Amino acid sequence: MNSTPATASISAGRAALLLVVVCTALHLLVAGRVELSGDEAHYALYGYFLDWSYFDHPPLVGWLQALILPFSDSDFALRLWPAALGVLSSLALFRLTRTLFPDESPWTAFVAVALLQSALAFQVFSIAMEPDTVLLPLSLGAAVFLLRAVEHERASDWLWVGVLFGLAGLAKYTAVMLAVGALLLVLLSTANASTSLAKAGGYTVLLFAAVGVYLFFSALSVATGGKPLPLGKPVLH
Repeated sequence: MNSTPATASISAGRAALLLVVVCTALHLLVAGRVELSGDEAHYALYGYFLDWSYFDHPPLVGWLQALILPFSDSDFALRLWPAALGVLSSLALFRLTRTLFPDESPWTAFVAVALLQSALAFQVFSIAMEPDTVLLPLSLGAAVFLLRAVEHERASDWLWVGVLFGLAGLAKYTAVMLAVGALLLVLLSTANASTSLAKAGGYTVLLFAAVGVYLFFSALSVATGGKPLPLGKPVLH
């Protein structure tokens, strides 16, 4: 008996979830057996010295580790975030693939997740807490909501786009390029069907992108020997 599209979607989703669970279990197994790399230890220290920005990266990776450090500073504990963020990246990619290719077989989304899990770089990011570890799920999630916002023009979707791109900018400065691409998509969509909601959404994304640009040029100024742009006082002294 042939399966219905709904049944196939559920089967593909369960298969993808099972694959993610197995891979995550392996990540956690490795996490407790391998010492932190130099970069991981460097970023973990951010959690002890909370600030709005650091010499080479924005603060989100440190803020997340700061939530773990009061309970444990073990190598395994400091790698819980990468494992969790790897799961979120896989789930977001599954949803993004289904959004982009709604008429294709749901197993296309499963293949996308399987290919992501097979990538060596993704395996590293799912074990080691790096800025890219945080950036990936935020970028994929923002892409999902951006497509939904352009298609359905719901204010809630635009809000999520702005929030996720803003957080992406706090994960890594290069996220500003993602916002630039999103702005181009919004402008094209607005030009084809100009509505007040689409314009408001575009301005929301523009606002969060502007914050990312501001942080980028602040870091650039410091890196070239200048003074940082006003960013406020440190979160914790």
